[in-house]
Amino acid sequence: MLAQGLEKMGHTNFGNINYWEEFGKDFLIKESEIPRNNDSIAIVSSWFALNNYKEIPKIQKNFQSYFLLDQEDGGEVTNCESLYPSFTGVLRCHYNKALHTQENVFPWAFGITNHMIDWLDSIERIDSEIIQTNFRVKHETRIKGVALLKKLLKNKVLFDQKIDVVDFDFMQNLSEEQVHYFRTTKHRCLPSFLTRLKGSMLAPAFGGWFYDQSENKVRRIVNRVLHKGNFRIASSYALVNFDSWRFWESMFAGVPTIHFDLERYSACFPVQPINGVHYIGLDVKGKVNGESLRKVLERKESIGIAGRQFAKQYYSPEAIAHRFISLI
Repeated sequence: MLAQGLEKMGHTNFGNINYWEEFGKDFLIKESEIPRNNDSIAIVSSWFALNNYKEIPKIQKNFQSYFLLDQEDGGEVTNCESLYPSFTGVLRCHYNKALHTQENVFPWAFGITNHMIDWLDSIERIDSEIIQTNFRVKHETRIKGVALLKKLLKNKVLFDQKIDVVDFDFMQNLSEEQVHYFRTTKHRCLPSFLTRLKGSMLAPAFGGWFYDQSENKVRRIVNRVLHKGNFRIASSYALVNFDSWRFWESMFAGVPTIHFDLERYSACFPVQPINGVHYIGLDVKGKVNGESLRKVLERKESIGIAGRQFAKQYYSPEAIAHRFISLI
């Protein structure tokens, strides 16, 4: 996403390997030797940093600024945390203000690619009484969140957990462009899913888990006991690993997107969506800023529209690139 936005702004992207081949075009990031000038800026992925940490001094020597893009999972710390002081700045996805306090660490977000935006724009939005609850990976908040939705909306909607079976016949029905991005994204990009998403009443985009930041051992034990009954002393919890591709797909689709309350649980994006305006954020009891979910759903259409406008304004590839440029 960042590289797409930078290219549109007229910047050249290069790297240690060729990466992200746009359909019918060249690689977005082209393999190149490290330039020896002071006009270039390095953006190092967390995966590269962890596996090639001995290269970091070379990066520091050859670049004006060098940023770490940390998309690693983790609660209070990530595998990359010890490397943070080595960089000019850290773009931290899953940023939680209760846990990440280093001065050179900035909230970041997954965002969405241009081809996904184009595909979503080409699909008609159809409201229904069906909610898509299919997730590729199970998280604590996905299990708890979907269970909470089923309890709150009992006998009111249908929950669809369909997962596409990708076989020969399925692939035969895809266009050349769709096959290209299906393979490029490691099987994460399916037009059939996007069609079902845009026909969903709500888009559950739960992700991550609740991290107990309490230093009080007694309180932590109490929380653990209460957790078995799906209750918590909520003020001691921080929401971690909360960002996902699903969240941004849902926002850009214009479907009312539902998550746990980001602000309440200290989860931060660079520009924070407003609960009840741009998305629907639940607390662990199923309330939305003190309102019942059913009451909030009376304005779900306006929330979906506002969420889409918010996402396009602040989280398109170009908007993400402008935000990065402003940091440097």
